[in-house]
Amino acid sequence: MVFQGAMNALNPVISVRKQLRDTILAHRPRTPRKEIEARSVDVLERVGVDPARLSSFPHELSGGMRQRVMIAMAMLLEPQVMIMDEPTTALDVVVQRDILREIVRLKDELDFAVIFITHDLPLLLEISDRIAVMLKGEIIELETADQLFRHARHPYTRTLLSSFPSLSGERGDFIRTGVLDAQFDDVLAQEAGALVEEVAAYVHEHEPDGEPEPEGPSPDASAESAESPEEDR
Repeated sequence: MVFQGAMNALNPVISVRKQLRDTILAHRPRTPRKEIEARSVDVLERVGVDPARLSSFPHELSGGMRQRVMIAMAMLLEPQVMIMDEPTTALDVVVQRDILREIVRLKDELDFAVIFITHDLPLLLEISDRIAVMLKGEIIELETADQLFRHARHPYTRTLLSSFPSLSGERGDFIRTGVLDAQFDDVLAQEAGALVEEVAAYVHEHEPDGEPEPEGPSPDASAESAESPEEDR
């Protein structure tokens, strides 16, 4: 599993070497120390990180290097399936490109499958074999990347496709036209209305009975305490 924020996923007070070692020992506790070191060097080299960085801490690495370390950590146990949750979201576009090229290269080289979770549909169209579109936690469409791009069936999918800029057309014509689905506008309105009703019902069900008692002294008590010095005088 490769998480979205590498800085949050990596332990900030433990070196890269120890985090890789802990990962191996958690699954293969009898692995010899020399084999762990050799495996750690191998996975870092595969993702393009200098093995000298094994002694580094996460804050000493750039964002792209931290993400490469996360990919290396996921490769340690030679998985058949790797789940990547928005692995390039926090990176600039140049680093994103390099990381994606690395992922595709490693996938082909080591023959593992990748489940790529993202909101970036144009990115998926470039790198995916098949794409599953989800709405409210359910898969509403599952097609090959080419079929999804050319013949999307669900109105939500067509709306997603219309949401990224076009690179062709007249100057200033940044938005694709002819793809927005009026039918889905009604679907969105219905979904939004249902969500508002659901939240309102939840709040009504869980709100306490009656008005909550104010904390601290009452206004009358404050007024009395304020007047008492005058009486003493």
